[in-house]
Amino acid sequence: MLVPLVSVRRTKLEARATGGSKGARAALHLLDNPTLMISATQLGVTLASLALGWAGEPTIAALFEPLASRFAAGSRASSIAHVMAIVVAFFAKAGRRGNARKIVDCWLKPSHVELPLYYPMTNETHFDDPPYREALARFYKECTVAIASHLEAGRDVALLSEGDPMLYGSFMHLFIRLRDNFDVSIVPGVSSICGAWGVAATPMTWGDDALVILPATLPLVELKRRLALADAAVIMKIGRNFARAKEALIAAGMAEGAMYVERATMAGEVVTPLCDKHEDSAPYFSIILAPGRGRRP
Repeated sequence: MLVPLVSVRRTKLEARATGGSKGARAALHLLDNPTLMISATQLGVTLASLALGWAGEPTIAALFEPLASRFAAGSRASSIAHVMAIVVAFFAKAGRRGNARKIVDCWLKPSHVELPLYYPMTNETHFDDPPYREALARFYKECTVAIASHLEAGRDVALLSEGDPMLYGSFMHLFIRLRDNFDVSIVPGVSSICGAWGVAATPMTWGDDALVILPATLPLVELKRRLALADAAVIMKIGRNFARAKEALIAAGMAEGAMYVERATMAGEVVTPLCDKHEDSAPYFSIILAPGRGRRP
């Protein structure tokens, strides 16, 4: 339902609503309240995933039971087989698989139960924005409930995360909600920051250089203030905030020598000096690197 709804022409819906169509009026209401629409979709996905796990687990467990019986007998072998039906959770935009899910394509098997976690919005905003904060709070609560239900049923859940899960990762929001009730193992990753300065071949800090990592969603005044205290900088979450980030770097005298990196280590990678990028927008998966020039031998 979600993809057709967000791609429908509003003028057609308005015409049909004027003609008395109740369905068209309902669709217009959902278009005007996207967080309600996507939250409802996420709830549906969660319920469907739970139903899939409930219906499919016996079949998958039956495939594992011969293997489990080599290590245990009777009911214990059956229990092991059920636990081996691993759930793979991943974050994504509504209607898409997400980059993390694409990366593991060749490793997923029919025995894995997939649990997509669809973001209620995809434009990063400052966290002080009340609707943004409330929508994300509902989303993370729903994700926590969905994952906890699998864990309580004895299934392991692997939550995929791009880069390092503890650096600006959505994983962190679920981790703090689940860690008191369940055992959590964290696999360290290579962050997008490390990937970016690696592909850009840009040494970032020398000697006593102080490095600051900033989200471009901060107000311009705050970006300038924090850059003024740093010797080197990484600006993340660029997207539609590119012009503001560039202006802050120019004001801080850090634009010269800065590098713009888009989709680092992924297909479609772009690496270019910041001064050569003239568009005022950028993909979400883009980073600006402003290297330090501190003491060196």
